[in-house]
Amino acid sequence: MKSLKSLQLSERAALTDQQLRSIGLVVSEWAKAEQTLFLAMTAVFGGPPGEQMGDSHSLAMLLGSGMDSRTMIGLLKGIVREAFPDDADEFDKLADDLAQEGKRRNAIAHGVWRKGKRPNSIRTMSIRSVGQIKLDEHEYTAAEMDRLAERTKAARGELVKFLLRHGYMRTSLPDKSSPPDP
Repeated sequence: MKSLKSLQLSERAALTDQQLRSIGLVVSEWAKAEQTLFLAMTAVFGGPPGEQMGDSHSLAMLLGSGMDSRTMIGLLKGIVREAFPDDADEFDKLADDLAQEGKRRNAIAHGVWRKGKRPNSIRTMSIRSVGQIKLDEHEYTAAEMDRLAERTKAARGELVKFLLRHGYMRTSLPDKSSPPDP
């Protein structure tokens, strides 16, 4: 194991504007993914598809507001497996793809940044302490981070398509100008 004593924190890593932009893309695409998971949780816990928003949606929002993405993905996988057993494996793959991009995002968003060994790259370092203390290091160029942001966006889009197909997400908000159907 590498010594943690050699890890020195400086004021700011010397990152280029392009690298900072790419980090921002990764972080913002993941924020959209988390919002999508939260909306999926409110839809799934809010009752059957097409139900009017009411007390059950308030409860769903309360439940979902304290969950991290891994917890939401795990719950959604279980619910989809119960509700749509024939399509559960498809959903699992979509959710796992999104979760994998989230792990990469975490390395960038939560790591300490340093100049990388490859040209125009950054090295991220973070400490994990599950079972044992470990220093995780990853290296990314701006182009690699841009591709990660695009993969996150695509994975989120595929998850939304699945949920739309199964009636759990709306394509638009209800029209508030007309009274609800009786």
